[in-house]
Amino acid sequence: MSRTASQILVALLAAIIAFAETGAAQDQVFIRANTGATFPQLSHKLCLAISTNGVDWESLHTTPTLTNFSRDASILRHGNEFVTVYSDDFSLNPFGYSTNGTFGLARSTDLINWQATHVKLRGPLLSNAIPNNTWAPEWFVEGTNYYVLVRLSTTKGNNYGPPGIGYMQCYDPGAWSNWSDFTLLPGLARNENDPFILKVGATYHLFTDDGGPHSGKILHRQSTTSAFDGYGPPAIIGTNFRQAEALTKSSAWWQATPFEGQFVLPLGGNRYRLYFQATWWDHCFAIESTDGMETWDLTTMRQLTYDSVPAYGHGSVLAIEATDALLPLAALARRADQAISEVQTIQANPNAYNLYTGADLTNSRTAGRADVTRNPVNYGLYTLHMITELNLGGIMLQKTGSNAVVNLQLQTTPDLSTPFTNHGEPVGFEVGLPGDKHFLRVRAVDPQ
Repeated sequence: MSRTASQILVALLAAIIAFAETGAAQDQVFIRANTGATFPQLSHKLCLAISTNGVDWESLHTTPTLTNFSRDASILRHGNEFVTVYSDDFSLNPFGYSTNGTFGLARSTDLINWQATHVKLRGPLLSNAIPNNTWAPEWFVEGTNYYVLVRLSTTKGNNYGPPGIGYMQCYDPGAWSNWSDFTLLPGLARNENDPFILKVGATYHLFTDDGGPHSGKILHRQSTTSAFDGYGPPAIIGTNFRQAEALTKSSAWWQATPFEGQFVLPLGGNRYRLYFQATWWDHCFAIESTDGMETWDLTTMRQLTYDSVPAYGHGSVLAIEATDALLPLAALARRADQAISEVQTIQANPNAYNLYTGADLTNSRTAGRADVTRNPVNYGLYTLHMITELNLGGIMLQKTGSNAVVNLQLQTTPDLSTPFTNHGEPVGFEVGLPGDKHFLRVRAVDPQ
């Protein structure tokens, strides 16, 4: 075998160490909905990717880690758990809608196995008599207070209907089962979408997109009052993103393609990275600011890749320290999947790796046996047909007067499988029995 089990284990450990060493300060886990169709909500599953630069991502798993329908995933770390919220059962067909009025919530301690549940929106703005479309849940944490921002529409279909963006507070973080009523975020336009809040110092930054067809607008508001009040008029960003060379080469544009799924990651100091997607093709991009999110530098625009192919979907980014105990576990999961893939490659063509299957062994044995049978002399062996066997046959005694006659009938066979036949006439021997000799004893002993 080309690689032993111990060699694979050593390689895994080396990969984990090398992976941890690549992040000078932080490595990041990016959790997002995976897509593979023009209308990606048909195939969205929760997938995990990991990166050391925040642009080029490697999948942690070769298959979705959560089989539930999921879009717009947002992830955070709570103690020894990862918790993600996501749009669940958002669409039953490309232009459909759901009336569940819920978002999904899943928990994991290893980024591999997840426990999923649903959070039901409640409050005066919810009604069971009309559709309650919900999508784009997004975590916001302030101190020990955990909130989820979410978009709610009580209009049939995905048409950005009222009431709009609101929030819910979780009263039992860790259990995630006791939530406040859905409360509308004041001052926003009816068709705004995909909320995200980031607190920097005493200032809250609210990012949304305007939800209008082909608008290409990402909106940025600021408040010093609270996360859910006091926002002034929005600054419009993203209208000139389509001029960026990195995007125009991506073939991600159809007419005036809008942007959505905005998420901002602090990079230290006044530097920030804005993640977003181009909605008609769902390709993902990142752009950076070095002046505290006042302007965004088009020269920093990058298209995200996922296992070296364009990344898809609306997701969030979670920064994890390189020394975090759970980081090697995540890296091990990714490397283990790669090892499984390598084993499957070897199994598909073992002869290319100087390995043999059970069928190869059986065929070799059959061919070897046939060769020995055909050419036994080549192996120091003889067949039955190479041996002639002599049998002494029967012995008959007959006494005549003072003599006894011993008759010996020789028998032969041309091989060891054919019956014996008499070989010539019987050979007779006369033995004298003089005087009082009455018996003749016949023995077979070695010659003297």
